[in-house]
Amino acid sequence: MTERLELPETGQVFHAGNRVVAANIWERGEPPAPRAHIVVGEAPAADVTTGDEVAIGEERWRVEEIVEDPVNRRGHVVLAGPITG
Repeated sequence: MTERLELPETGQVFHAGNRVVAANIWERGEPPAPRAHIVVGEAPAADVTTGDEVAIGEERWRVEEIVEDPVNRRGHVVLAGPITG
């Protein structure tokens, strides 16, 4: 069964004993696509886009959706997982 974690931009979510944060959500790169920085615990930020994987503790999660909200300045990232196999 796939779970989903929604990470509000600049907010914190605690999962499996780890603090997970999403920040700097905006469209960038070549070709331009929504990207975000994901920080797990004290690890350096990972620059991700839809389909990338993120490690949270011993689990792997896939970036399912990145939503930028330029009006309210608070987007979010949805992770799906944990990935097995």
